Amino acid sequence: MAACRGLRATLIVAKADRLGRRASHVLGLIDNSNVPVVFAEMPNASDLEIGIRAILAQEEARLISERTKSALAAAKSRGAKLGGPRTADQYQRAGEAATRQADDFAASVAPVLADVRKAGAASLREIADALNAKGVRTARGRRWRQTTVARLLERLTA
Repeated sequence: MAACRGLRATLIVAKADRLGRRASHVLGLIDNSNVPVVFAEMPNASDLEIGIRAILAQEEARLISERTKSALAAAKSRGAKLGGPRTADQYQRAGEAATRQADDFAASVAPVLADVRKAGAASLREIADALNAKGVRTARGRRWRQTTVARLLERLTA
């Protein structure tokens, strides 16, 4: 608003609810800012139409909040864990688990990698092409690329 005021420009907003979720806030901005406001979804709207849209946006925000709270409560009652790791220790354990999983995957691919290298694949691209030709997928189920082969080799030699 301050930038528009300084430039004597019109503020163009996609929808009334993008300016704010509380009707009083939206209407206050429009009335008290001394900045012309145009809504792209209704460029010729009257103050009445803008007020109605702002009230509807406020009600929709309230309903979304209620639905979200209800869904989270239902998930919690089913035993779902809400939120992510909360402590540094939990972050560390999650990282260690991811490292173990990556190490296990690398170990499972190592024999295939050895066969591919014995067959003559020397460059990262040749190894990637050979693994893809054999139908071996990366840990994420994707095709091998030079970068993923390089990371696999780093993990196996570390």
